[in-house]
Amino acid sequence: VRSRRQRQMCIRDSLVKATQRPAPPDVVIIAIDEFSIASLGRWPWQRRAHAQLLDILTEAKAKAVGMDIIFAEPQYFSDDDALLATAIANNKRTVLPVLIERTPTGLQPTLPLPSFRQAANSLGHIHFTFEADGVVRGVYLQENLHGVSWPQFALAVFNAGKGKATHNLASKISDDFPDTNLSNILEGDHLARIPYAGAPGHFKMISYIDVLSGKIPASFFTNKYVLVGATAAGIASTFATPVTTDHEAMSGVEINANVLTGLIEDRSISTAARWQTILFTLLSTSLALLACRYFSPFGALGLTLFLASLISALTYGAFLEELWIPPSAAILMAVSYTHLTLPTTPYV
Repeated sequence: VRSRRQRQMCIRDSLVKATQRPAPPDVVIIAIDEFSIASLGRWPWQRRAHAQLLDILTEAKAKAVGMDIIFAEPQYFSDDDALLATAIANNKRTVLPVLIERTPTGLQPTLPLPSFRQAANSLGHIHFTFEADGVVRGVYLQENLHGVSWPQFALAVFNAGKGKATHNLASKISDDFPDTNLSNILEGDHLARIPYAGAPGHFKMISYIDVLSGKIPASFFTNKYVLVGATAAGIASTFATPVTTDHEAMSGVEINANVLTGLIEDRSISTAARWQTILFTLLSTSLALLACRYFSPFGALGLTLFLASLISALTYGAFLEELWIPPSAAILMAVSYTHLTLPTTPYV
């Protein structure tokens, strides 16, 4: 039997699916997919490939680039790290990810190499929030650990596209980040519900190798937000979302594309305040009571069914205006009061 919260989540997920919209043309994903791995070799690739990609995007004057790739370890066998650091610096609007990991001494950030984070426009955390059912419905727009704060990855990309460098203490952290007396608390601020634009595959997705090979002209990326991340099975992190099914999942780079789209379109999903939900429920219940008072039992039943449909329509309308009002309590109260007025024996 589903709990009240589970019913509410099911209703909200249905509304998210019902309010899907076209993907914006200025958000593009460059996918590290199976085809690219077959062409460039097994993952991880030499970093000169990433440097070449960034040089193409710099030439194209891409609005901002979010590289959802962890560059925490050096490549000793070549000058690839120097090439990539130069490419990041030349681009000026590249965002790199931060991953918080649990260690024996506490939580620790896995950061890009110093040369990369100093060259980057900013760093952003790549964590999502999970409901009890394991579904990703939101992100914290900022996370704080040991006195250091990071914006969410897509927010950092959005700011970079607006010409805002979101450098903070994270870009100046040395490699001897304190590893003693660490807390196990990762604080999140500004929880944002993700206004998903569509299911997996909804955004324009281009194979990494097609960009490197010139199959896709550089001019295609002009004035676009570009997210680079893994979609290939085995290396991509995938998650359950309100717009996926039991047989599919969404890659992390696609979730970030949805977060970025919400920021670009200035969309969010706000939950109604407690007083608003109570007022909505009381008004619905009052209408049901009036129906029971002035109509016959079966007339009241028909009117209450209409009222339940009206509550659903109002909930959908509010959701279109980016306000989530849980309707289950209002519907249950209205139906319950009508049920009490129905005769227990049929008329003869």
